[in-house]
Amino acid sequence: MSQPADEHDVDDYVPDTTPVTVEQFRAEAEEMLAKNGGNPESLGILLRHSIHPFGYERAFDYMRTCADLTGESLTADGVWERGAQGELWLAKARAVRAAQQSSSTQDSAS
Repeated sequence: MSQPADEHDVDDYVPDTTPVTVEQFRAEAEEMLAKNGGNPESLGILLRHSIHPFGYERAFDYMRTCADLTGESLTADGVWERGAQGELWLAKARAVRAAQQSSSTQDSAS
């Protein structure tokens, strides 16, 4: 007699690789700020978890949202320093953005 499949079998696990939309991120960020008394430091954790490992292409949109919600400004290259300072994901996010910009420049030149 065969055993029923374990619903939590590691071999069957397929991670959700879809990054959250900017709208979903904003809603989560607003909720987090409300829960934490408006403390912008709490957004750094949300930012990290939304970007790594599947949200690099939206990192700068997420940072813009954080700056908007906290009233803080972005650096000249679009970085929200409070949430990105010292983060390992920032270099990869910059590389992804550069590749996207290079690709769109090549597409428009064609």
